[in-house]
Formats: sequence, structure tokens, C-alpha cells
Amino acid sequence: MRYWAYLAAKLLLSVALPAALWLLVAHFLLAGEPRAWPVRALAKIAVGPFFMLASALVCLSLRDQRLRCRVCARRLRMPLNTGTFGSVLFDYPGTEYICPFGHGKLYVSAPMASREGWWNWGFMRWTGYRDIWQHLFK
Repeated sequence: MRYWAYLAAKLLLSVALPAALWLLVAHFLLAGEPRAWPVRALAKIAVGPFFMLASALVCLSLRDQRLRCRVCARRLRMPLNTGTFGSVLFDYPGTEYICPFGHGKLYVSAPMASREGWWNWGFMRWTGYRDIWQHLFK
């Protein structure tokens, strides 16, 4: 639940910040004579960069969320390449990321090595640990 709440908060902020900035800029642009054509044209042109900023922030927050722990929503660390290099261009080994608090690990296959084809960004598999102390003391 914490994982999805963190994603929702990031997405809300990544859309709300450019929207608030746009409202501030639009207020100052349209505070003068709203019927003047240069002011209206400038206000319409200025929408594009703010929309692109909001889109970029959404993409960055979604990309960041992929490498977070599913339990505690902290960034996964210690990337470890698993497997061997088959060729330099097409057969990279997969990467495993580990939660520093022992909640689990995330395996990300290479983009070209996945079964779905080259358009896939890599297959991801989360393996959660139930109780790490129980496994250690058996």
C-alpha cells in the first residue's frame, strides 16, 4: 500500500507543480489588457513548455518508481549483473537490485534478452522475502 501511495503522491506533485507555475505565469500575462493579440498569443504559446515539463516529471517519477522496494518504497541498491555476456550488442546479463532492509530483490532482464522482443524495456520480477531472520536461523 505504501508503494502505491508514494507513486500517487509523486504523480500528484509532478502535475501540480507545473500547473501552479502555469497559473502564476498566466495571471501575470493576462493581468494587463486581455484583448491584446500579443498577450493572448504568448499565453497560448506558453502552454506547451509547461505541458512538456509536467509530462517529463511524470515520466521521471514512473521511471523512478520501477526501482523502489514494493514494501517500504525505498530505492533499491546494490545492482548486481547476473549471467554472462553472450555478445556485446544483444545478450546482456540481467541485473538484480536488493532492498537494503531485506524486504526482497528485483530482477530486471536486459531489454534485448526478454522474450517479448526488443520493444520491451526489460522483464522485471520481484521476489519478496517473508522473514529474513527466520531464514538465517534455520
